[in-house]
Order: sequence, then structure tokens, then C-alpha cells
Amino acid sequence: LSRCRLFLGHDSGITHLAAALGVPCVVLWGPTNPAIWRPRGSHDVRLLQHEHGLLALDPRSVLAACQDLLTAPAHDSPATPSVLWVDHVTRILGGAEVNLVELLASPNPMP
Repeated sequence: LSRCRLFLGHDSGITHLAAALGVPCVVLWGPTNPAIWRPRGSHDVRLLQHEHGLLALDPRSVLAACQDLLTAPAHDSPATPSVLWVDHVTRILGGAEVNLVELLASPNPMP
């Protein structure tokens, strides 16, 4: 986990671990209060939340946040460029017709 260039997950324990390890995180946030429960970390932690719940999140905004973090200046981790961690994302996005892992790996991911 500490070797990842990016962690994409939801408001869960492993997300807190990734943030604590300093891995840049895109977090799909549910109805809990982020002021109290957001992951703390020494690097970028982006919360994506929608007033109508996780299923209302636009997969394109998730992809854009991931791309933004992946193109940001590298953090101090000995990351391997091909290492990404995606935690239950397609299930959380309601089975949206988008495979974020494939999109992130493609040279021109945004249509």
C-alpha cells in the first residue's frame, strides 16, 4: 500500500491507512461528517461527496481527481509507476459503465 502512487477508495479503514502512509488519496465519501471522520495524511487527500449519496457521484469527476493527483509532483514514496490501488470503486459508483482502472491506464483517458 505504501508503494502506491494513488489510492482510490471510499470512507473505510483502508483509506485511513493509505492516507496515514502518505499515499495521495481520492476518497468517495458517504453521508458521514468529513470534519470528524476524514482521513488525515501528510499528502493530498481529496474527498468527493455528493448531497444525494455515492451513487450520484459522476465517474468523470472521480477520474479527473485521480488524473490530477497522478500528474501532481511526486511525493516522497518509492512508488512504482504502475502501482494503483482501487478499492471497490465500480461497486460504489453503482456499476457505472466505466472502468476507471482502464481509463487511468490509457494514454488519453478523457473522451
